[in-house]
Amino acid sequence: MTRRLMPFLTILSALAAVGLAAHPGRMLTASASSSEAATRSLEFTYQVHFPAAEYPGGPVRLWIPLPQADGYQDLGSLHIESSVAHTQGRDSEYKNAFAIFKPTAQQAAAGFDVSLRFTATRHEHKVALDGALKNVSATSPADPMLRRYLEPDKLVPLNGTIAELAKEHTTGDTTQLEKARHIYEYVVSTMRYDKSGEGWGRGDAIWACTAKRGNCTDFHSLFIGMMRASGIPARFEIGFPLPEGKTEGDIAGYHCWAGI
Repeated sequence: MTRRLMPFLTILSALAAVGLAAHPGRMLTASASSSEAATRSLEFTYQVHFPAAEYPGGPVRLWIPLPQADGYQDLGSLHIESSVAHTQGRDSEYKNAFAIFKPTAQQAAAGFDVSLRFTATRHEHKVALDGALKNVSATSPADPMLRRYLEPDKLVPLNGTIAELAKEHTTGDTTQLEKARHIYEYVVSTMRYDKSGEGWGRGDAIWACTAKRGNCTDFHSLFIGMMRASGIPARFEIGFPLPEGKTEGDIAGYHCWAGI
């Protein structure tokens, strides 16, 4: 049975995207420090409503991705409120954090709410692209995760059309930075942001290069596939887009991008 979840988010502060490895629905409120132009502090409230289901039809589970700390993001305390019991864990491959809720049949039938509150401090992220790519060996990266980001995914094959496109648009390039730039230029000049009809939003690289449209998920599936087919590690990232200069309000949806 398919159930519609209705998430809602409130934020305090803003800039860059908060890496939540997560799904949509939001709102924001802010308090940024003017003394630290390269740092921004935020407070989030993330609410999920699980609607009443008259016939749950078996065990019901709800997974909610959780924010993560890294070299560019510090996290404060995380508060999770719900009448439904939950546990926290991480996925085995990427180590993304999540909370899993296990409602009883009665709770699922009645519907329930979850509220997450946390603070985050974002630090400006600057990367020297030529240096970053120059230090990555396309044949045998030392980092196991970089090796993973050279492999295909179910909807991002690295052979056939994707490999041919990558080769066509990087012919003559002698550095990985040149290849990355030409792949980027091909994608942004060929794809258009268009969420009409069906097929978009799945991250299907073959569909994207055929339809030549879609949302950010589709743009980046094609870009990542061409990058990997050219021997450049690339990964899919997702988070909240936080407008600069806006201190509070709704965040309408997620945004995704490619990184290495």
